[in-house]
This record gives sequence, structure tokens and C-alpha cells, in this order.
Amino acid sequence: MVAFLCAALAFIIYLPSISNELIQFDDQTYIYQNQFLEQPFLKYLIWSFKSFYFCNWHPLTWIVFKLEHMVWGLNPSGYHIVSIILHSINSALVTFLSYRLFMYSSHIAKERVIIAATIAGAVFAIHPLHVESVSWVSETKDLLYSAFWLLGILHYLGYADSEYKNSRKYLSCVFMFALSLLSKPMAVTFPAVLLIIDFYPLGRFSLKPSKEMSIAVKEKLPLFAMSAVSSILTVLAQSNCGTVASLKSLPLSNRILSSAWTLGFYTLKSLAPTDLVPYYPYRMSISPLPYDYWIAIFFVMEIAVLSLIAYKRNNRWPLAVSAYFVITLLPTLGLVQVGIQIAADRYMYLPILGILLPLSASIALVSNKVNKKIFVTTGIIIAIGLSQFTFRQQSIWKNSEALWDYIVMMESSTTRGRHVRVGLNLRKGDFDMAIEDLTWIINFHNSNRETFTYDPLQIYYGKRAGAYSEIGDYENAVKDLGSAIFFDSSNPDYYFNRAVAYKRLKLIDKAEADYKKTISLSPEHVRAYNNLATVYMGQGKAEKALESITKAIELDPDNGKYHMNRAKIYAELGDKERSQADLANASALGYTLDKIK
Repeated sequence: MVAFLCAALAFIIYLPSISNELIQFDDQTYIYQNQFLEQPFLKYLIWSFKSFYFCNWHPLTWIVFKLEHMVWGLNPSGYHIVSIILHSINSALVTFLSYRLFMYSSHIAKERVIIAATIAGAVFAIHPLHVESVSWVSETKDLLYSAFWLLGILHYLGYADSEYKNSRKYLSCVFMFALSLLSKPMAVTFPAVLLIIDFYPLGRFSLKPSKEMSIAVKEKLPLFAMSAVSSILTVLAQSNCGTVASLKSLPLSNRILSSAWTLGFYTLKSLAPTDLVPYYPYRMSISPLPYDYWIAIFFVMEIAVLSLIAYKRNNRWPLAVSAYFVITLLPTLGLVQVGIQIAADRYMYLPILGILLPLSASIALVSNKVNKKIFVTTGIIIAIGLSQFTFRQQSIWKNSEALWDYIVMMESSTTRGRHVRVGLNLRKGDFDMAIEDLTWIINFHNSNRETFTYDPLQIYYGKRAGAYSEIGDYENAVKDLGSAIFFDSSNPDYYFNRAVAYKRLKLIDKAEADYKKTISLSPEHVRAYNNLATVYMGQGKAEKALESITKAIELDPDNGKYHMNRAKIYAELGDKERSQADLANASALGYTLDKIK
């Protein structure tokens, strides 16, 4: 009953997400620009297991997206409903799992177990850190792997409880783990978590080598083998995309220090979930070591020492929950750095249990020492506060513009938010805003040469030139294209676009030179031949114009506009027969204008 109530709470809290859109943050790759989803199901099924598409290997997630696409098409609400249902199921599973684990513990009175489990399930259901996993369609994989992961733990407890270690329950645990791995490789820590549960609360062995420890480890060997295979496939997928940072670009010492910082960061955000951002950029330079890194290092060391002291005093739970927290986060701590983020809210979806369970148990233990009305009222106030944060965080994921505006506001010293926002603004025709962001990125790069920018600098100059051209500022477009050419003199498009701007400025000789340079770099640049022909006509060089436009037609014979342009040139040369033939060709290709007189 309590598990059902926690599931219902999760569903209600996340209902606002149903109106959210698919966003320009991986959703385009997973859903609305994913051409693989159009394949027949059987062909897609084979593809999902063979593919390293988008630097990942998670076939079950691809299959779920295919099924959703078959039902919902590109309707965002359907995808969000599935995510909300999955989170609701996970909230119920967390409630039930918490109850089972607390029942094993000798540190909490049995009559307080239901209170502790209710707190754990309810907080898990509404915690703001989970918004990223629930409100972002791309992270359906987070919810999916977690559901099978939690079911696997529950099946394992059934196996551990059975007097003769029922093999059917063990196999069901293995099966759930396999489904979890097929959903997201973050599940690789599952067998290590089972060993932690064996240590506490099951108490199957201590840290001293023993026969019991050996038996427990041997039980997990097939699971560790499955984790190894998944890890290898994941590294191959990420390596193929070039997203894994080298030790040269990011030394091991930096990774270790950043891992300590991340552990402290996640603890803080779990207890005080404010200022949550969908993108936390990696700090490439940490010399001298910032003060917050020192605080995190001392925090991690203190927790480690206190956990070991508690273990020496026959109190296992601090060591168990600390180990769970670190191990479940281990794939994301950056020791193998993938991407340019140092942390992400979604990584805490299951690791947060390492904080929620001891906290819930502690609250339940003191509940009988506090006035019942005060206890319930305080709980309601905290729940309302967390819910408000969760509602607010969901609005950030409303659409692409809301998301990236928020990221730019919160992480104003990084380029990624502006980089994506440039693309959004260019597509919707807000060229002034695009120019503003591009100018910031270019200035930032020029004053921080060692700092990462999302694209090479010439790309940003080229994009800003395009935006300037759209608003008729061809002088600045020419300047930016000159800067782009300075950084990359082999790109024909920069010369072509500058030629267009020169022509608009009536600098015909410079336009001619740049069109010729375009053709020398790209001999099949059909638009350059066409535009060069118009330049020649403006200069009264009809013969040269005919030669150029004829080359354009050879390269693209089905372009009616080119036939129309050649018709004009033939008319200028007095060859009415060929002019009329090209007019007929243009008309047949759907390009019609008034007849040339």
C-alpha cells in the first residue's frame, strides 16, 4: 500500500512534464532526427544490437524508443508519459526494497521500518535531482536500467533468503541484471552492490578473508563477467566517437581530484537540491587547487576514516552505504573521462539511495522521540518544499529555448550553452541574438586560448558572417569571412560566401576572384559556377558567362534556374534558338519566368 502511494505521488508530481517538448539536447539524435526509427522492426532489432550509434551500446533502450515511436510517432507527450510511469514504478520498487533492507538491519526497530521505507520512497519520488532523468526523454534509459536493477536486487534478496539458495531466483536475478545492462551500461556496478549487501545488512561475511566471502564472490563471477563485456563494448563505442579524454589532455591527478570534488558535490546537491543545472562544465585547470576542492577532499577522507572506525566498533552500515555511494557513481566520476561535463544530476538516480536510506532510517529512529504532530507537519513542509523545487526544475525542460537560456544564465562562463542557442536562434531567424552569442564565444576564445570551445574558431566566424548577411550587414560579413579564411584557408564555402557578400557590396572584381578561388578549391562547386556567370554578365563578358553556366549545368542538369540563366545569356549573345531551348528545359524542370524578349 505504501509503495503504491509513493508511486502515485511520483506520478502526480511529474504530470507537468507531459506538456514538455522534445528538445535540442540528444532528443534529436534519439528520436526526431533518428532515421533508423523508420526501419522495419526486425531490421531495426538487429541494428540495435550491432550498432554503436551515438557512442553508446544499449540495445534495449533503442528497442523501447522504437516501440514508443510506433505508438506515439513524434508526439512528445507519449514519451513523457512512459518516463513518468517508469519513475513511478521505480519509486514503488525503492519503497519496497527499502523495507526489505531495513528489515534485515539490527539498527532500526521493526515497528519503525515502515516509517523509514515510506520516507525513502517518498523522497525518491519527488527529489529534484531526478527531474533530469524523468523530464528528459533521452534519459528514458536511466529509468529503464534502474527498474531492472531494482528488480534484480529484490530477486537477489529472495535468493539470499532461501535456505538452499534457490537457483531459479538466482537466474531471475541474472536475467534482470542482463536487461539492466542492455538498457544502460551504468548498471555494471550491480555485482559489486550485491557484495555490499552481503556484507551489510545480510552479514554473510566480514572484511576478513573467509570461506563465506569466497562463496559470495564466486556467486557473483558470472555477473562480473557480464559487467566486463558491457564495459568493453561501452569503451569501444565511446572510443569510436573520440569522446574519451586522453591522459595527456587530462592527467590522472586531475581526474582523481575532480572525482573527490564530484563526490562532495553530489552529497551537497542531495541534501540541498538548489541551483541544479543540466550541464556542469569540467574545470580543465585546477592549479592552484580551488578551495572547494580542498573541502571535498577533506570531506571524502573524513567519511572514509569515520566509516572504518565505525566498522572497527562492529558497526557496518557507515562503511556499507559509503561504499555503495562511491561504487555506484564510479562509472561517472571521470577516472575514465567521457565528454566535457564534470557531473550530471541524472547520475544520482540510484546512487542517491546511499544517502536516502541512512537518512530515512535516522529520521525514523528519532520519530518516537518527537511530538507526532510536529513530526508529521515538518515532513509535509519538507515534502512541499522538495515538490516546489521539482516543479520549477521541470519547467526548465519545457522546450529547447527554455533549457539553453537557463544553462547560459547559470553557467555564463562556458561556451556550450551559447553554442547550442546559436543554432536555435539561426533556425528561428533571430539573427541579432545569434550574433550576440557568437560574439561572446569568439571574444571568450580569443581571451582564453587554452579553454575548450565546442567548435573551431573559424566555424563561429563563419556562422556570424552568415547572420550578418541575413540582416544585410555585408561589410561585417566580409570581415568575419576573412577571419575564418585566416584560420582555415582550404574551406571553399568561406570564399564562396565572401564572394556573395562582395557582390552585394558591388565589389565585383573581388567577388570574381573569390568565386574563382572557390572553384579552384572545389572544382564541382556548382553554385560558384552559376554565380560567376552572373558576375561575368554584369561585366559584359557574355562568352565567359556562357562557359561558366554551361559547366554548372553539366554538374547539375536538373536545375531549372541554371537553364533559365543560360537562356538569358544566349539571348544576350543573340542566339534565340538556344535561348528558347533552355527556356523550354527550365519550364520542364518547373522553373518558369516571363519569356525573354
